[in-house]
Amino acid sequence: MIYPKGFDNIIFIGSGVEANEKFFNPNSLEPGSYTITAEFTDSMGCVSMDTLEVTLRIIPIVPVIERVASDQIVTADTYSSYQWYRNGEELNGKNGYHLRVHELGLYSVLVGNTENCFVGSEGYGFGIPVNEENVTNQENVKVYPNPTAGFLFVEMSDGDTLHTLSLTNNLGDVVLSKETNTAIARIDMNSLLPGTYYLQVNSFSTNVSVKIVKL
Repeated sequence: MIYPKGFDNIIFIGSGVEANEKFFNPNSLEPGSYTITAEFTDSMGCVSMDTLEVTLRIIPIVPVIERVASDQIVTADTYSSYQWYRNGEELNGKNGYHLRVHELGLYSVLVGNTENCFVGSEGYGFGIPVNEENVTNQENVKVYPNPTAGFLFVEMSDGDTLHTLSLTNNLGDVVLSKETNTAIARIDMNSLLPGTYYLQVNSFSTNVSVKIVKL
């Protein structure tokens, strides 16, 4: 996206610019370089113009995790780089397509290609009860298990790098708040009383509230 920073008298012209002349939408274009013209009209009606180059790079295919042995998981496709996570925490030194699992948890992998573009997988659970009945999907946020007796996992698939998670009770009091730069985050609700809570997930492109039941 391109931002006019609150100025209504700036418009953008070029391939991929939306009809409102304010935003650049890369989803409609193929990878490559594009020239965007910025046009500014001042209070005297004088017009100034400048150009900027936008380069769209190829992103990797979203990785799919497969289980190939009782304690081993791999990515179904091959990538240039890998970083594995457990419960949203980076596993130091785990940078190959293959991972041997020693602990129960929710595993995911961030992969990259030769264009230095990266994308994360969905979680793969070892010993975590995840099924259709206890998964809540809302827009690009997935939460499970819900209801939960303790740990809650949150998957964000909007592609944003930073998310803020906040949990409030029925009175509107914030009982937990955290920021995460991973696609999967874990929330520890073990110390909270049983009842209904509301999880707010915010990022540049996401503003979602999910009802959570603590058993």
